[in-house]
Amino acid sequence: IHRSSPVQLGTSSWTFVTADPNNITMAINPAGSLYVWGYGTFGGLGIPDQQSRSSPVQLGNPSYTWNDISAGVNFSVGLRGDNLLFTWGINNSGQLGDLNAGTTSRSSPIQIGSSSWTQISAGGTHTVAIRSDRSLWGWGLNTSGQLGTNDYFTRSSPVQISSSSWSLISAGNTHTTAITSDYK
Repeated sequence: IHRSSPVQLGTSSWTFVTADPNNITMAINPAGSLYVWGYGTFGGLGIPDQQSRSSPVQLGNPSYTWNDISAGVNFSVGLRGDNLLFTWGINNSGQLGDLNAGTTSRSSPIQIGSSSWTQISAGGTHTVAIRSDRSLWGWGLNTSGQLGTNDYFTRSSPVQISSSSWSLISAGNTHTTAITSDYK
């Protein structure tokens, strides 16, 4: 059913919500729990059975809290409360950042490295993130230079884009924008 005006989703309270351009919606409630719904194919919801859901279902261990989430096209990125990075969904361009998987899709969240992260953003088929040291990293499709690596090579694991200090990022379909920490 298509809606031409806002419709309240149940009586739940949400502190953060994100949606991919096509199929996935994710939200974090005030307790920090992550809920997902939408199109389950390709594993973008992070639910192993890859079934679509028309209402929110909690993702992962209920004791985990989540700080940040971002949805790309049929894939998702989450920053857990302990600042560890997780990805799941389609991985046809290495957008999950899982070097061991190559381009294998994942239907459950997988941890990417052991670094501490502060911000994430999923683009169409690439991901960018800021580590706790404020350095900027990216991975996935790079045919339009969206990773900012001064080349057009696709990466299947995080590559440092800049060691400068960064404070804000946002990934678009085929581009990335960022603000340095020294911006006045």
